[in-house]
Amino acid sequence: MIPPLEKCPSNSTGVISQIDLASQARMSDSYLNDIERGVANVSIDEMELLAESLGMDLVNLLSPEKMFN
Repeated sequence: MIPPLEKCPSNSTGVISQIDLASQARMSDSYLNDIERGVANVSIDEMELLAESLGMDLVNLLSPEKMFN
């Protein structure tokens, strides 16, 4: 089981920095950058941490068309 995260910090525009997102998801910002660029193999647990850090369900993280509806 994944322990709960604190609420994701964001600025007044509701945008979180990559460094803050990495910190909330308990990973390094360089590893998050590797994930973003598609050069790292991310586990399902890490994807769940990223989704929780962004305040969304994992299914929405994996289905970009659902993110904006």
